[in-house]
Amino acid sequence: MLQPSLAGTVPNKGNPMNRVSNVGEGFLPKVAQ
Repeated sequence: MLQPSLAGTVPNKGNPMNRVSNVGEGFLPKVAQ
């Protein structure tokens, strides 16, 4: 939500978890881990 660019680039890699990790780092680091 903070950076739609990341959300669109990370998931493109093929790993949805990566996108959650990036978003979690800025939103909910606990969920990312």
